[in-house]
Amino acid sequence: MGKLDEARSIVKRYVLFFLIQNRAYINIRKIDLYTNQIVFELLKEIYVEDSEKKMSLYEMSGREGNEDKQRKHARTMHYSNYYRQQLAEKLEENYNFTSPKLEIPDMSEWDNRRIGYQLSSYDAEQIEAMENLTLLKNIANRRITDVNKIPNIELKDEYDKFERYFKKKFYNCKDDDAFVRCSIFLFTTELKYHVMSVYMLANKLSAYQNNRSKNKFSDDYLTDMCCFNGVINFHDGKTQYLKENSLILLKMEIIRNLTPDNLTESKETYISDLILCTKVKQMVAGVSKVIENIRESTDEERRYFIEDYYPIYTILDAKLTWEHKKGKYVRDLYASLIRKIEPPKIR
Repeated sequence: MGKLDEARSIVKRYVLFFLIQNRAYINIRKIDLYTNQIVFELLKEIYVEDSEKKMSLYEMSGREGNEDKQRKHARTMHYSNYYRQQLAEKLEENYNFTSPKLEIPDMSEWDNRRIGYQLSSYDAEQIEAMENLTLLKNIANRRITDVNKIPNIELKDEYDKFERYFKKKFYNCKDDDAFVRCSIFLFTTELKYHVMSVYMLANKLSAYQNNRSKNKFSDDYLTDMCCFNGVINFHDGKTQYLKENSLILLKMEIIRNLTPDNLTESKETYISDLILCTKVKQMVAGVSKVIENIRESTDEERRYFIEDYYPIYTILDAKLTWEHKKGKYVRDLYASLIRKIEPPKIR
């Protein structure tokens, strides 16, 4: 048994134990879904944590003679830091929550300025994606919600470009590590920007909210659908949890089967699944054997696990079409998800 298989086996036992302890309904398929989700999230966190930060913006840009590229990367970094700071302030203000992961080095201090931003190859990929995919920037700054700023034809082109960008990255993976990194990168991007899940929800709205359909979603469907992409806040005794909507594959499956008749039930089921995964993951994260096995697993094992148990790349299989006001529904969904923030003043 490989290291990752052993970790998965231990996590599965914890999932089963939690379900029995809480007298929850035991569904064999759901046990596997919870297990695979938790293992993938831990793998992602360990992979990003272990990615050596040994590259400066100067080095990423190709050193001397590439000043234009360096300035471009610096603007992207400032842009990203601005919205990270906004998120940190919102979480602290609304939930009294702080995280070292959201801290930004103070570049007014000489020591930080001398060292510069230290990046891993994974960080560099995120910067390059922000520069190559205008869709991501238009989501972050909320321009996507305004048809006058992003016309329908431009929205369609940006979605097509997003899909092509990631399909090409997977196609060009030269080894197992590149495949794992690309899978984690796609997961993180979807987690942050909800590109494909918003499209899939818009697809459902387009199918039902039209003159030909007798069965329609209720007028407050945006409120109900926010649960699939917004941050979930819940309490368990003295513990407060803030959880991103990370059950991406399960969420996509639920959205594919969504109808006006089952929206409320689907929403409740999804939130329940998300809470359960969050609690079990917190337990498992303290089990040293699980963390050691994941950390010591080979690139080949990791690729096998993703292909067999968490094929995140399948979210790119959606056929992108734009009939029946689909663009309008994409805008409406993002307007309900993204709060209004003054854009950064970066030239």
